[in-house]
Amino acid sequence: MSEVDKHANENISRILVGNKKDLEDNRAVPYNEAKDLADHFNVRFLETSAKNSLNVEDAFTLMTREIKGKVATSAPRKVNHEGSATLSKSGGKKLADKKKGGCC
Repeated sequence: MSEVDKHANENISRILVGNKKDLEDNRAVPYNEAKDLADHFNVRFLETSAKNSLNVEDAFTLMTREIKGKVATSAPRKVNHEGSATLSKSGGKKLADKKKGGCC
């Protein structure tokens, strides 16, 4: 996690994923140890198995929802003529008007 903190944006979404859940007999890290580590870093924890498709889609869905939530709460807002705030679809930037009759 220190490498992630060192090189990534502070608003990055993180999740700890334990893979190969289908190989319980060969477990290298006990569930409780991994869960405690995730709790220590304040991230979610899932165990997955690509072989059995266990929680693989859930891991991606979880990250997608978290990222979407962060984007929704940090999107620039503009005030309309009635004085209420709305989300700016262009991310707060005006798109350049296209020239009429031209190709670009």
